[in-house]
Amino acid sequence: MLTYTFCGMGGLGIDAEKMLWKKGFLCWNDYQRINKPIFSAEKHLQILADLDMAQSQLKKGIAGLRWFLKKLPAACHCRLFPHLCGRGLYLDIETTGLARDDVITTISLGDGHSCKTFVRGNNLNEAVAIIRPDSVFITFNGRLFDIPFMRREFSLSFRQMNIDLRWGLKGWGITGGLKHAEKILGIRRMMEPNVSSGRDAVELWFRSQRGDFQALETLCRYNQDDVYSLVKIYHLLYNMSMKEHPFHSDIRIV
Repeated sequence: MLTYTFCGMGGLGIDAEKMLWKKGFLCWNDYQRINKPIFSAEKHLQILADLDMAQSQLKKGIAGLRWFLKKLPAACHCRLFPHLCGRGLYLDIETTGLARDDVITTISLGDGHSCKTFVRGNNLNEAVAIIRPDSVFITFNGRLFDIPFMRREFSLSFRQMNIDLRWGLKGWGITGGLKHAEKILGIRRMMEPNVSSGRDAVELWFRSQRGDFQALETLCRYNQDDVYSLVKIYHLLYNMSMKEHPFHSDIRIV
C-alpha cells in the first residue's frame, strides 16, 4: 500500500519507516499534518517534497507507478500490488540456453489467476498481443534474462515497467535462483520433482523436437509452475513488507 509507505521518501530507510508507524504516522497525510518535525529541518522538507510528488504521481494511475519503482528500494516494489489495476503480468520464459544465439522455447504469461503458455513453432508470436504498453511485468531476474531474450526474439523494446522479484527478495536477504527462493519461503510446486531446473527444461525442449509430445507438455507445465510461483512470491513479499504496519491484518493478501 503506497500511501502507507515512507521508505524512500526523503531518503528514509526501512527502520525509519517502522519508527514512524510506531509513533502513529500510519499514512502520508499523518506526516503532512505534523506540527513538530521528528527529523532535521532539511530532512523534514525533503520528506514533505517527496510525499507531495508521491501523491501527484499516484493520481496518474499506472503511468505514475514508474516514479515509485525508481524512488523505492527493491524490497518495497511489491507495495505497488494494490495499484496495478489489473495491469500486472507475470512473465517467465524457457530457452535453449543462456548464450546470445539461444532462443526462447516457451513463454508463460499470467494475470495472477490464470496462465497461458506460448510455444516456439506454434503460437509464440501470439504472446506479444497479450502484452499492453501499460502492462507491468512481474518477473524473477527478468531484467537480466527474460526481457533481453524477449527483445531479441521479437525485435521490440519492451519498455514496460518490471517488478523484478529477484531484487525484492535480495532486500530481505534471500539470494539465489527461483527454486532456492521457493524452498526458503516454503512454496510447493505442482510440478513433479524430477523437473527441477532450467537445464531440465532445455532437455525437455530438445526431446519434444524429436517427437516426444509428452516432453513438450511437461515443459509447458513446468513453465507455468514458474509463473504460479511468481504470484505466490509476490504476495508473500507484499505481506512481509507491511507486516509491521498496525493495519497489516486488514491489508495483507490472503
